[in-house]
Amino acid sequence: MTFGWRTNDADNSLGGGTIAGSDIYDGVPWIGVIRTSDMQLVYDEPDDGLLDIAAIATELAAE
Repeated sequence: MTFGWRTNDADNSLGGGTIAGSDIYDGVPWIGVIRTSDMQLVYDEPDDGLLDIAAIATELAAE
């Protein structure tokens, strides 16, 4: 596969990016990255930090 999926709150009735741009961003339940070639979870967001999704995507694209 040469594509991925991302979910967000862009069509939120309160306005696009309401959650991502708010102080409650830490309340987003979980972020993970699944490699589509073998459907393996390769990155799991830690409780004390955020994943650098752009860097991860670049790394996985180079594989």
